[in-house]
Amino acid sequence: MNTSVDSVESIEKFCVLCDELFSVWQLRKYMFDENPYVDLLTGPRHGHFFLLLQNTLQESWIYKLGKLHDPAVQNSSMNLSIPCLVEFGKWHPDFKSKLVKIQNEMKVLSESLRNVRNKVWAHNDLKSVLSEKSHGAFEVGQDELYFQALRNFTSAVSEKVLGYQFDYTDMVQNDVEIFMNDFVCGIAGIK
Repeated sequence: MNTSVDSVESIEKFCVLCDELFSVWQLRKYMFDENPYVDLLTGPRHGHFFLLLQNTLQESWIYKLGKLHDPAVQNSSMNLSIPCLVEFGKWHPDFKSKLVKIQNEMKVLSESLRNVRNKVWAHNDLKSVLSEKSHGAFEVGQDELYFQALRNFTSAVSEKVLGYQFDYTDMVQNDVEIFMNDFVCGIAGIK
């Protein structure tokens, strides 16, 4: 096993982590933010269940995003993270500069979510929990910009190390549409 951060194995695993994050974010987005039938999910009969699902998906993608931006090294162990790839990859200076630029684009969202991840979701920080303030808010569209930058980052490292552009799983929107069709038909009693 080659444990260098820019090895084929490391980049393949990194791309899988990014794809998992992207899929969970898309699931929440298409189920709740861009679902024309969201009122059926949040209505009195199913509201509690789907609110719990919505919150779980939100926590999950933000937690996964936070792990991708963990410091390169913690407690003498390397993290398979964006900072680690940038800092410890044996990249040509021009390519490293490109990665740093993309990393900086992602920092707008990742840094705004770091506090909520560290204080509320990874730990039950007493002050944060008792404050009852909303945590983790970000500007509308920042998540879209983040994921475009993440796609650019994974494409760049995948092309450089693996020789091909990494393809993200783009089946989530279709999966949600199929689920919603079945759900709506079930409510309406249509077979």
